[in-house]
Amino acid sequence: MFRTSRTNTPDADHQPHTLGQAFASRPNSLNAVRLGLAVTVVFSHSWHLGGYGEEPQLFKLGLGTWAVLAFFGISGYLITGSRVSQESSWRFFRARILRILPGLWFSVAMVACAIAPTAAALSGRIYSPADAFSFIVHNGLFLSQPSGVSTIGETLSGLPDERFWNAPLWTLFWEAFCYVVVGLLGAILRPRLFAIAAGLLFVVGTAGLLLVSRTEETSYWVSNGPIAPLTAFFAGSVIYLQQHRVHFSVKSVLGWLSLTGIIAATGLSNYLIFLPFILCTILFSLLVPLKHVGRRHDISYGVYIYGWPVQQCLAMAGLQKLFPPTIFAAVSLIAVLPFAWFSCVAVERPVQKIAKFMERKPGYHQMIRGINTVGPIGHSLNRKSFTLTHEQAPGRLRKSNTPKRAGFKVGSETRVRWNKRAVSTLKRRVEVSAPGNGLKRFINSS
Repeated sequence: MFRTSRTNTPDADHQPHTLGQAFASRPNSLNAVRLGLAVTVVFSHSWHLGGYGEEPQLFKLGLGTWAVLAFFGISGYLITGSRVSQESSWRFFRARILRILPGLWFSVAMVACAIAPTAAALSGRIYSPADAFSFIVHNGLFLSQPSGVSTIGETLSGLPDERFWNAPLWTLFWEAFCYVVVGLLGAILRPRLFAIAAGLLFVVGTAGLLLVSRTEETSYWVSNGPIAPLTAFFAGSVIYLQQHRVHFSVKSVLGWLSLTGIIAATGLSNYLIFLPFILCTILFSLLVPLKHVGRRHDISYGVYIYGWPVQQCLAMAGLQKLFPPTIFAAVSLIAVLPFAWFSCVAVERPVQKIAKFMERKPGYHQMIRGINTVGPIGHSLNRKSFTLTHEQAPGRLRKSNTPKRAGFKVGSETRVRWNKRAVSTLKRRVEVSAPGNGLKRFINSS
């Protein structure tokens, strides 16, 4: 029989010392942070789509650019966690496909078949069904790179931006590209080599931006090219794989924040700020008490993909001629909320329920998904005991019909005796798991 010990679990120490322990033992506000970033993107686009001039900048980069970089960094952190905690490559790719594509397809169909023709009819512009079909195909299948978007007939003629119905969609192609890279690396490389490969990709991206800065304006490539978002993504990936080495405390957060400010103030933010900036964003999600925001209805994705089309419609109505950019941005955010909420409730959540149903498997594989390891990769592999907290081992797992396995509750813990086959499977799973698998429930819904 295998006995459990409380001394090796994160619950034994109520004060987390590393980033991995902090995410495993306390709630986070990543959903709220992502919603704030989506709002920032819509806010920054108001200057361009309203014809007010350049968007507000912070350290020579637009606010929207900062938000997109943070988006990619958080995605790198979460997607890497999803990959290292999944034995099956097929399950990983299936989860990613079901997360990004249904909302995207519904969005492009909504723009092409509802928003664009309605706006054209009300404004007297020309709508083209052939262009609408091309818009759906090219944007739904990521065929319109690098811009990722196109217009539909002459529906945007006379507006400050006559070219694009949904410009932010270009980032989704590179987001999906990062998913493929992480999925393949996790499938063909051992955990330590995976960590090295992610670090090399981050270094290559940083070197590419540094090389560009010697010949051209770096801010253009950071704001308009894929190099910066990819670098931010792999910065988040590196942070996840090394989170057991990142000290977590208020002082450390202030230290990283100070380093970010120093780099930005010295003009090096175009190629050296990615790692500290992404780390500050992730740490910030642990400190702000907004864990309930987006817990049930995460509308950040909907705000991001519907913000631009809604603002184009407001520009058609001439709102930018009547009000300053801040009012235009506020009205845009209010107008986009119904679209984002509908996308969440009618498209994203039903698909996620289907994905969770497909993940349900009987036996010890279901129990192993609840294991939480905090520490270096491979930590506790030589121990003869494993502990599931009560939250990580729902009642249905304790009632499983797995042979030679019995579960019993002790205090706030559910301790499980494993047969030899289950322990072997558990070891293989932990070997490909980075610290902080307490994030898994959040990752599966991201």
